[in-house]
Amino acid sequence: MYHRFGYRQNTLFVTPENFKRQMKYLKDKGYKIISLDELVEGLKTGRRFPHNSVVITADDGYEDNYTYAYPVLKKYGFPATIFVIADFIDTKKDFMSWDELREMSRHNISFGGHTKNHAYLPSIKKEGALWDETRGCKESIENRIGSNVDYFCYPLGGFTGHVKQTVKKAGYKGACTTNREIGRAHV
Repeated sequence: MYHRFGYRQNTLFVTPENFKRQMKYLKDKGYKIISLDELVEGLKTGRRFPHNSVVITADDGYEDNYTYAYPVLKKYGFPATIFVIADFIDTKKDFMSWDELREMSRHNISFGGHTKNHAYLPSIKKEGALWDETRGCKESIENRIGSNVDYFCYPLGGFTGHVKQTVKKAGYKGACTTNREIGRAHV
């Protein structure tokens, strides 16, 4: 799970050189890079994965995902899922454009929802606002890139049972989160 690629001294950043080394290592050591969809479908059917299986994801949809990570992923043919903040695409500085998302979606990169405005979902009290952040995010991305958006990632790892049910009702096949620095997925 990644966020940013670049040279700022921040825990969210991985240098482009380090990312290249990591991907080369995975390739050279024979790791099996699978899509998030393959993982979720496998979990649902009880499939056993080789111990060296890896899913690559990134959160937010920053421009540096396109500039630095995408060329490396494309070079190795690795699938990845980028969870984007729908209303930040093409509108906020440092975020990707819809054209970039469409290009990436043609080269083994899928996109998931990360809300419309990076809202912390457990704090949303109005049902319509929660629906807009989840289902509205999915529809916005799908309408602009012409591909299904099947997965969701909870901003800041926050969810409740009600939020989880809303995400499911919104049409996502599964959702990812981080809690206490451990990446977890639920189906």
